[in-house]
Amino acid sequence: MKKKIISIMELLPPYHTYKDSYRPEISWTTNNSKWVGIWGYDWPNILGNEILKLTDKFEYEVWQPDNRADKIYSHTFPNGLVHKLIPTEKKKSIYGLKKITEISPDNIIEEIKRLNNRKILLNFNGGLDHFNLKIVKALKTIPKIHIYHGSIRIPLKNTSILKKNILSLFNDYRDYQSLKNNINDLDYITYQTDINVDTIKKIYNGPLLKVTMGCDFNNWKKLEKKEARKDLGLPQDKKVLLWSSRLNRQKQIDKFIEVLNTIDNNLSYLFVITGHGKNKFEKILQQKSRKLIEDGKIIFSGYQRGDVLKKYYSAADLFIHASDKEGGPVSVMKALASEIPVFQTKVGSTCEILEKENAGILVDKYDYKAWRSELIEFLKGGEVQVLDRDKAKKLYHWPNIARKFIKIYNSC
Repeated sequence: MKKKIISIMELLPPYHTYKDSYRPEISWTTNNSKWVGIWGYDWPNILGNEILKLTDKFEYEVWQPDNRADKIYSHTFPNGLVHKLIPTEKKKSIYGLKKITEISPDNIIEEIKRLNNRKILLNFNGGLDHFNLKIVKALKTIPKIHIYHGSIRIPLKNTSILKKNILSLFNDYRDYQSLKNNINDLDYITYQTDINVDTIKKIYNGPLLKVTMGCDFNNWKKLEKKEARKDLGLPQDKKVLLWSSRLNRQKQIDKFIEVLNTIDNNLSYLFVITGHGKNKFEKILQQKSRKLIEDGKIIFSGYQRGDVLKKYYSAADLFIHASDKEGGPVSVMKALASEIPVFQTKVGSTCEILEKENAGILVDKYDYKAWRSELIEFLKGGEVQVLDRDKAKKLYHWPNIARKFIKIYNSC
C-alpha cells in the first residue's frame, strides 16, 4: 500500500478576491446556494504535482479548510493528485485587546482519525500557529513534517518592540509555550530563509533543511524582448519595469508607487503592474497612480498567467519586488530564470543568493529614499548584474526541489 501524503493548508480559499468575478472551473454549488471551488495552483498543489511527476510511490492529497463548505468536496486531477475542501468554522478569540478570528481544524482532525489503518504522512504548510499545532497535538503518533512558507515566525521574538496592544504579549507567551511543547512531535522541518533559524534550533531537536518553493526553468526562459513588447503592445523606446504578485500592503506596491511619484517626470519609463488584490486596495492603488497613469508611466494589466506573463517578463528591463517579508519569492525566481535584472528588498531566499553573488539591486525594505536613488540611477542608464542562470536553476528548479521532498517523505 502506498504512503498517503496529506498536505494540510492553513488558509481558506480566497473567495473574497473573486467576489465580483468568476468562479473556478472546479466548483460546486452548496445547499445554501453559495459556491465552493478549487483553483489547483496553491503551493501544496504545485509541490504535489512535481513530486508525482518523479515518483509513483505516494498518494498525494491536499486538504484545505473551507468555511463555505457544507460537506467535504473532493476533486481528483488527471495525475492522481486529490484536493479536498473540508468544512470548518471561524471562531472568535481574544488577542490582547482585540477580537480576532481563528479557523478551527477540528473536522480535519476527525477525518484524519478515520484513516487510522492507512500509512499516512501529514505535511503542514505555512506557520506553526494555533491551527497547525492543534492538529500536531491531537495526532502525536502519525509522522509529520512542516514546511515554513515565508520567514519563520516565533511568538515573543519581538517583545523588545513597544506594542500598542500590550496585553497581546500574554497571547504571544501562550503561543510560544504551545510551539515549544509540540514542535518536537514533528519528524522534519523545512524552511526557506535563515531568519529565526537559530531560535528554532534552540527548541527543536529534529532535522532541519533549507528548501524553497520553486520555478520550472524549462518553462521560464528569456524570449526575444522586441517581439514580446510588440505582442503586448508595449513601447520599444522606454525602460519597462515589471511588477508581478498579489496586490496587498505586505508587498508594498503602494509604497513603490509613492516613490515613483517623487521621481522626475522627464525620466522615460513604463511601470507594468500584473496581479490582483482586494477591490478596495486596488482602488487605493489606482488613486495613488492617477497622475502617473495620465502621464503614461503606469499600466495595470490585471492578473496574468502562462504565456502572456512570460512575455511580460521578457519585455522587462527590470523586475521589481518590494515586499516586507517573503519566503522565496517565486516571482523573483521567474525573473532569474528569464535572465531579467532584479530590484528587490532584502527579504526571502532570492535576496540571499543575489547578495552572495553581488547581483541585482538590493535595498532595505523600509528605506524608501534608497529605493528612489537606485531607481533613478537605473533609469539614467545604470547597469544591473544578472544572476547566473545555472546557479539559480540549481537552487530553484522544481525537479531539484521535489527530489529533496521525496527524500524527506521516504525518511519519515
